[in-house]
Amino acid sequence: MNNKLNFKTSYIRFLRNDEFVTFYKEIAGTYAQVETNIESSYHDNAIANVQARTKDLAMLRAKDRGHYLTFDINDLHEERVEAIRMILSERKSRANHTSYEVKAAAARVSFWLRKHVGAFQTATQDSLTARINELFYDMETSVDIINDVDALGWTEHFTGLSALNENYLQARYDRREAEAERVIAQRGAEKVRESLHADLATLLDMTCGIVNAEGIEIADKLMAMLDRSFSRMVSIAKSRANASKNGDAKDGSSDTTDIEADDSNLEEL
Repeated sequence: MNNKLNFKTSYIRFLRNDEFVTFYKEIAGTYAQVETNIESSYHDNAIANVQARTKDLAMLRAKDRGHYLTFDINDLHEERVEAIRMILSERKSRANHTSYEVKAAAARVSFWLRKHVGAFQTATQDSLTARINELFYDMETSVDIINDVDALGWTEHFTGLSALNENYLQARYDRREAEAERVIAQRGAEKVRESLHADLATLLDMTCGIVNAEGIEIADKLMAMLDRSFSRMVSIAKSRANASKNGDAKDGSSDTTDIEADDSNLEEL
């Protein structure tokens, strides 16, 4: 068997977090269980460092771009829409009320709402939020509107709409806050992964350098196991590159170019 080692550690960067964790543990476990036949304190320290840092792998998680509050936000938005529809539907019945005072109040409220009616029917979440906020601003600054709403018996309707809107806005805030915290954690995890990658590459490059320079015979089992781990890892990287080239992956196409550029330098063991 050819004992010249030349593992292309640059492929590691194409692994997803869960794949990287598995690969890292495989390599660390291989060095822990298989005799290297390399007598070097630097090499031993590099192995010990890689093995000690397996605890940091817990920081690497699969990316989840969704959030559970999105379901609550969508539900609250639909409830806001239904609350507004109920107000608009009752507007017509109040316009035909037998009481002159109620009919007059209905006419004034209808005039107040008229510029919003079309927007209410087709509004996006953000647009509807702005319209609702404008309604309540008008009510806060006009006693006449409040009196007309009360005369129509709609105070409870608007109180309910206000509560729904506040719950909606709070859910939006909570989601933004959680997403911001996730981004911060992700940035920290990316730095940890870069550091783990560097430590792993240092160990593997050191192993290759010592073997190639000094001709120390490494146990066939170690070499075979490292070879199997790298073969599987490179296969995953190339598969992802092909998917990216065909437009099946969300990652940038630059990954494909980088992999293909390194491919000619990969030495079969």
